[in-house]
Amino acid sequence: MKSLHFSKKEWSFLVIAGFILLITLIFDNQILNFIIKNRISTLNIFMISLSYIGSQVAVFVITTILFISYSKYNKLKKLWMTLLLTVIITYILKFFIHRARPLVEVLIQKSGYSFPSGHATAVFSLLPLLDKEFPRLKYIWFGFAIILLFSRIYLGVHYPSDVVAGAIIGYLIGTVMLYII
Repeated sequence: MKSLHFSKKEWSFLVIAGFILLITLIFDNQILNFIIKNRISTLNIFMISLSYIGSQVAVFVITTILFISYSKYNKLKKLWMTLLLTVIITYILKFFIHRARPLVEVLIQKSGYSFPSGHATAVFSLLPLLDKEFPRLKYIWFGFAIILLFSRIYLGVHYPSDVVAGAIIGYLIGTVMLYII
């Protein structure tokens, strides 16, 4: 097992994300209500579709196909273990925290607890591995992840702090998994 030392890039991400988390914790309802009140009807179908594409199962399938397509079979264990640990930690946190979903007009029905966002933890847990294995794709994945996080708020199924915290948790899991597997 390698020694766990976060790089400058990883620390930068965590500091910036931590600052954003602080802001979202303070202004959660105001940000959520602003986004909900300013929905653009032509974006609704796109945001709903994106939510399905970014589900934990879809992320698993998409990234597995990517790794197989580039013959990175030896990295599949790391990919799958990262996603499995992410799902386990996400649902343990949801079970213990019990944060109710926002009480706003939703565009899709979602049951269960809100914190942290499973979509956010899944896509951000893979960012460190994708950065290492596919450096050219990291910005595309990061852009996809940011739009996906926004979609969860836009759809009314998460508070902003749910997705930001999910991104941080996922990124931490993904970074740690690079060192232990």
